[in-house]
Amino acid sequence: MRIVLDTTINNPDLPLINPSAALISDTMVAGYNMLSTKDFSGRGNDFSWNGTFDASGAVLLNDPDHVMTLPFADTPEMTVIFCWNLATATAGGNRWLYGNGKPGSTAASIKDGIFHRATGATVSLGVGATDMGTTLVAQSTGAWTLQAHRYSSTLIERITRSGGITSQAVTARNAGTAPFYVNGQPSSLSPAYASGGAGTIGMMLFYNELTDDATLASRMGTVWDIMTARGVTVP
Repeated sequence: MRIVLDTTINNPDLPLINPSAALISDTMVAGYNMLSTKDFSGRGNDFSWNGTFDASGAVLLNDPDHVMTLPFADTPEMTVIFCWNLATATAGGNRWLYGNGKPGSTAASIKDGIFHRATGATVSLGVGATDMGTTLVAQSTGAWTLQAHRYSSTLIERITRSGGITSQAVTARNAGTAPFYVNGQPSSLSPAYASGGAGTIGMMLFYNELTDDATLASRMGTVWDIMTARGVTVP
């Protein structure tokens, strides 16, 4: 005999079978647990590359096989949350961490889209404009870090797991059309930022909104829990 009960259970203390489910929302563009190329948002935005994964996440090297291509562009408002451990940015070279900006008239300029890059030892996030938009120094290399970046037409922000916010007013911004690239770009698109680097990416999340501070803290807490369960110590 089988008994079917028409009822629901509302118990917030019950554990989620998949903790990543708590990160999904209607505004999520893509979510990557970096244990495979799959997007867990349900939108089908799987990324492509020829790299490998270990128990902590996606294992990075500085070569074309380890450039990730994500099949979407920036949105007018966007929040990016990431947890990674990338080699320290050093003088003498440029690195593309993530973004969909295109090169401008010089190696230092980005003419559209949004981006997070290392220009020598200086790590910054920014938005592109006709030739160059606005940048904000935002260190994220050298150790495991969990932080978020928010982008709009008026403001760019870096938010740490502890809740610290650094911001910069935007003077101009052009929407991007290229896909996102992580850990370098194709040399045919941007020789100046073709380089990636060694390291591991544990998670990356993209939302087409300016996620409010409280929700951001909750989502970063979930990412921290997931990475801790993998045996990763994130400050």
